Amino acid sequence: TADNLEPVSGTYVGIHSNLNDTAFTHVPFERISRTDSRGNFTVRGMAPGSYKIYALNDLNRDYKYDNPQEAVAFLDSIIIPSTMPATRQDTIFKDSVTIDTIKTVAYTRFLPDKLLLRSFLSDFQRQYLQKHERPEENKMVLYFAAPTAPPSFELLQPVVEDDHWYVAEKSAKNDTLTLWITDSLLYKRDSLLMRVDYTRTDSLNKNFIDTDTLKFNIRRARPKSEKRKKKEDEEEPIRFLNIQHNIQSTFEIYNPIRFEFEQPVIQFDSSRVHLSQEVDSVFSPISFQLNSDSLNPRKYILRHKWAPGGKYKLTVDSASVFSHYGLWNNTLDETFSIKTLEQYGNLFFLISGLPEGKTAYVELLDKSDKPFRKVRVKNNEAHFWDLNPGQVYARLFIDDNEDGIWTTGSFEKKRHPEPVYYNPKMYEIRAYTDHEESWNLLEKEVAEQKPLEITKNKPKEKKRNQNVERQQQQQQQQQQQQQRGASSGTNSSTSSMRQQSLNR
Repeated sequence: TADNLEPVSGTYVGIHSNLNDTAFTHVPFERISRTDSRGNFTVRGMAPGSYKIYALNDLNRDYKYDNPQEAVAFLDSIIIPSTMPATRQDTIFKDSVTIDTIKTVAYTRFLPDKLLLRSFLSDFQRQYLQKHERPEENKMVLYFAAPTAPPSFELLQPVVEDDHWYVAEKSAKNDTLTLWITDSLLYKRDSLLMRVDYTRTDSLNKNFIDTDTLKFNIRRARPKSEKRKKKEDEEEPIRFLNIQHNIQSTFEIYNPIRFEFEQPVIQFDSSRVHLSQEVDSVFSPISFQLNSDSLNPRKYILRHKWAPGGKYKLTVDSASVFSHYGLWNNTLDETFSIKTLEQYGNLFFLISGLPEGKTAYVELLDKSDKPFRKVRVKNNEAHFWDLNPGQVYARLFIDDNEDGIWTTGSFEKKRHPEPVYYNPKMYEIRAYTDHEESWNLLEKEVAEQKPLEITKNKPKEKKRNQNVERQQQQQQQQQQQQQRGASSGTNSSTSSMRQQSLNR
């Protein structure tokens, strides 16, 4: 596939002599083949002429591209099949190990024989409302099938005059919308009726604005009967606003501090947040930046440029954070140390073979082919600082549209997916070490670049045909017996001649 160079097995590859691209979307293939486990294919029986070639993961088996959810690949160039005489080396073995003869054999080479089709899925996704629910009395959630434009909505029962009755929370992919109901008169009701206008995809794969009226009910648990009456002077336990954070006793030098609260925050007094650094066994206050998340009203980020090996203390005073529902936080007090530079390694790439004037990014990958760090290529170099020791892999993509992320292709717009290159090596990052590596993007064919260790669709080994092997072994044994018999006959004849000579 175009994004991760995984070999695509079992997909169709076909040709059209009609060079108009509409043939691919309206007419079945004229000749067809399927890829093997390595992604290789051979289209046979092509008459002389000019062709366009395509790959298609044909979901409905009609041998044409009529579903935007089918993976495709195409070439802009025209294919003209041809042949040429060629030779190859064939090896004849005496047994499974010993070579008997190496012969030069003439054969006909069919061209072209090194076409690269980069399969991709378009960015089309069917949009519709999957489900809606009210998991808590003050919380309504809308789930969409794909990232979508923000829907518009209006409460019908009861009717409200303004939009101050909720706080919106969006997911990172923009496919889930949570409405936190802040008006107690509303969330105390067992049922709410709301009209929602949202984007939906029709049967012709066109988007339109659809309207649904949704009912949000809440099932309240029955109050449990008290086994004993509370004493008059017994106080209710204070329920604090729950805080989750990513602070650990040993903290990464490149990580900010992240807070996530259980409810949307209406007030966060940063003057009651204290960050201090230990200097000469004394903690001294230092400055920091505290910012709210743009999508999630429950998340905040604290940033500071950590000193390698430094020791820090964070204190969040009680009642410095308030939610929309009147909860406040308990005191948070954490002490942590930053890793030293000696605990990290650095990796520097000097890259050749880049298209001139193009923007490119390098991503570091873990053993599961998942990217965990990305930098922009500058002056044909990519620098990765402060890496934890371990095994890493690397890939590069050309950012044609300069949006900072890999972009897929579009057959309708005749746009190919952005090119991707894999570094064929694995790098063992060692602590307190600078690793300087050269990387030629064109040193190996693109289809052969991805390391086998992180290739998920590994090629299947050829199955052994035991019948053929048995026949070959029998033939070899017969040949050896014939050779021994001929040798024995020659020796007997020679002995007789010598005996006759002696008798004379």
